[in-house]
Amino acid sequence: RLLSLYFIAAFIFISSFTIKSNSSSDFDLIIYGATPSGIMAAINAGRMGHAVLLVEEYAHIGGLMTGGLSFTDFISFEVLGGEFKNYTDRVLAYYSQKYGPDSQQVTDCHDGIHAEPHVTLQIFQEMIREYPNVKVVTRLGVICNYTFLSIRIF
Repeated sequence: RLLSLYFIAAFIFISSFTIKSNSSSDFDLIIYGATPSGIMAAINAGRMGHAVLLVEEYAHIGGLMTGGLSFTDFISFEVLGGEFKNYTDRVLAYYSQKYGPDSQQVTDCHDGIHAEPHVTLQIFQEMIREYPNVKVVTRLGVICNYTFLSIRIF
């Protein structure tokens, strides 16, 4: 519980900072955590024209879906929509193009719901690249103290 409060406080504290690289850039939104939810939030904000910084502490994006747990939970196909539907359509297209529409891989992906972690990573990266106003930074942990005024990206 204390850890959750720490992350909320860190997010609120850090969301007002200016991110600096070679030149100063302002972001409308900073999302900490490039999990599927963070990625979809960044894509939606990017589609709406916002400048987004998606920050991931670790080296890879996608959370459990790209880290090995590729069996997504869902209740029914009727409730799937938005960016997740976009993702599942891309998964189905990937397997159909690579192995053929009548292949076992297409059957196994269950209409795009299930994908191998490397396929999910590739699709997430493609989806993010469609929005140049979404910048992804990996390997950046957040240290929250009251003295720093910005995050420095090298």
